[in-house]
Amino acid sequence: MNENNKKSLEVLTLFPEPVQALLNSSILRRAQAKGIVDLQAKDLRSFGLTKHRNVDDTPFGGGPGMLMRADVLNTALESALAEVGGVRENLKVLYPTPRGVPLTQGLCETFAEWIVKKDQPSKVVFVSGRYEGVDERFISKWVDVEFSLGDFIVTGGELPSLCFIDAIVRLLPGVLSDVRSNVLESFSNGLIEYPQFTKPRDFLGKEVPEVLLEGNHAKMDEWKLKTSLFLTFAFRPDMIRAHNGEGLPKWAVALLQDLQSRL
Repeated sequence: MNENNKKSLEVLTLFPEPVQALLNSSILRRAQAKGIVDLQAKDLRSFGLTKHRNVDDTPFGGGPGMLMRADVLNTALESALAEVGGVRENLKVLYPTPRGVPLTQGLCETFAEWIVKKDQPSKVVFVSGRYEGVDERFISKWVDVEFSLGDFIVTGGELPSLCFIDAIVRLLPGVLSDVRSNVLESFSNGLIEYPQFTKPRDFLGKEVPEVLLEGNHAKMDEWKLKTSLFLTFAFRPDMIRAHNGEGLPKWAVALLQDLQSRL
């Protein structure tokens, strides 16, 4: 990796070992081996206070649980900023929280594009909260985007952060062996992906659709897009409502409009 243009994604966490293990697996490992991006789990306790490396304290005003301290987190982010030459524009800070914007493919694409376009060392830091969260003053000073996986609660921010990282990294040029993968996957064209089949051709009496076996690529492409439209209509009608038809052939736009009229 070119140190003058190093791209880094970092998870700031109290549990660096299991997080690093996941960052070093599968497609994420491949991306690092190719020198495309550097993925690191940073131990928040290395910035902790006193000999006990304390990172949290009780909330003012009372309430259950503990809050992660703004001063400890601030020291960690100052360190991250120094790693990109002290240039704030080269550092993005993300924080998973229930009040955040929904994590969507579009948001992942935005950050992937930001990483690709940077011609200087750049870093995205995911702050993985624990306990009751983090001091609001830290969020006000440092956090660029608060995001959420949905309306449910998990124990810490590590899993949401890893989901976001995986979604970003697979979009970076050179990571996936087949460049078509990102284009054809669910959400990339505003639709759910079509169903796929492999051997055996007959499984317990259920056969692969004949159109996929005939070798007529035009017919296969039409079947895939038509099936994507119907699946999206069935499972994600909100996506059908929101779709403006951009990028679809005329027959698919007509089908889309017909489906929209039925909602």
